[in-house]
Amino acid sequence: MGRYGGRGGVWRSCLGIFVIALVLVCAIGAWVFLRLSHDRHVALGRMEDTVAATKSRLERSAVDGDLLGTEIERDLPLDERYRQVPPNEVRRAGRIVTVIAQFTGNPPGLTWRGTDVTGCYRFRSVPPSVSVSRLPDDSCHYLYRHYPAPAAVARDVVTEMRTSVERAGLGAVPAADVWHSPGLDLVHMEAGKGRFAARALLLRDLDAPQCYEFRARAEPSSVTGRRIARQQCASRQQNDWATLSAAAGNAELEASAGKIEQRIRRAVADGRLTDAELERALALPRTDGRGRPVMREPVGVLLARRQSATEVVLTAKIENWQQYVTGPGCYEFRASLTRRSVTRLRMGNNCLSLPSP
Repeated sequence: MGRYGGRGGVWRSCLGIFVIALVLVCAIGAWVFLRLSHDRHVALGRMEDTVAATKSRLERSAVDGDLLGTEIERDLPLDERYRQVPPNEVRRAGRIVTVIAQFTGNPPGLTWRGTDVTGCYRFRSVPPSVSVSRLPDDSCHYLYRHYPAPAAVARDVVTEMRTSVERAGLGAVPAADVWHSPGLDLVHMEAGKGRFAARALLLRDLDAPQCYEFRARAEPSSVTGRRIARQQCASRQQNDWATLSAAAGNAELEASAGKIEQRIRRAVADGRLTDAELERALALPRTDGRGRPVMREPVGVLLARRQSATEVVLTAKIENWQQYVTGPGCYEFRASLTRRSVTRLRMGNNCLSLPSP
């Protein structure tokens, strides 16, 4: 009997553990279901808020009696993950503008991807009014993200520029919202003396972007836009980038030379400059893109050394110590052993013409 009772106790213990585990599984399942339902409800609410905000933006854009394509592109929300305008289609019939777009609500949820909720919506505008209605989800299945024709975008840009001039004068054109339109990559802008000019690349779906130049002037008042050779946009963009890179590289060379000058000044504080002290002064290490030192790759390389009883003249090639690559700089360092001071002079970039030590 004792053996039987013991065996029954084991079975009852196992059954109790099974029941507890089953209750825990059911509780976790119910919690997951409720959490997913909550996340879906939050996602749906955010999507509806986005739709309402889009409707308000479209109404503000249509208040002047017209709704341009560039305005629609800016008024549609950007996808939080891909930073793109959602799939959409724009239809025009006289003054009536219809925009069909797919919206997504994706708040942080239980899963790593969150809880996606999508909806298809139609905005119908008879400026200045805008109405919105929800369509069946399959009404947006054929939509895709595409860029409007560059010629049409250019016409809208000219229209928005002209509106800015009429409302607030030529000075308002550089700050106009049109330059922030999706699909418009501003390359260059300049303004002054009653004139304004800008160049922009207008993106296309399956082809290279097109380059357009936009101009405006105050007297006589005019606003124009025309397509120009794509190289004029690319070359100006590359020149601007090259100028910025060269300036950053030169500033970095000066910083490197300044650090070496300080090291030499500390070395001659006792009135002399030994070979070991000079080697340590020039052994300023490079750093990688994260700022970490790269050993055995010093910034300074000694090219020549002349020394007298009162002065040491050093010629060194200094290279950039971070990520910019604009070529080395050649520097001369004069260390006065009597005054215990150091001066430096930039001698250009062609270090090959300088004598070797």
